Amino acid sequence: MRTSFVKRFVTKSVSRFARNTVDSLTAVCKLKEHGTEVYFQKENIYTFDSKGELLITIMSSLAKIYRQTIIPAGRRILTSHAGIFVL
Repeated sequence: MRTSFVKRFVTKSVSRFARNTVDSLTAVCKLKEHGTEVYFQKENIYTFDSKGELLITIMSSLAKIYRQTIIPAGRRILTSHAGIFVL
């Protein structure tokens, strides 16, 4: 394990950390190799905690589903109310 100057990386939420589960877990593993913990404020998850990686996997998957389904549906509704129809 290599050490780094950064001991803890704080981010607002798992959904803001990476675009998908694989990217999240890869980044967390690389930071762990350097002795850096990641803390997700909204979900109160610490990566050095025993449950951290499991929770990150679940939350990353949920964030990905949200981005793929709910956000595009919201855009269609907003554009239809503005008189512009984009599908």
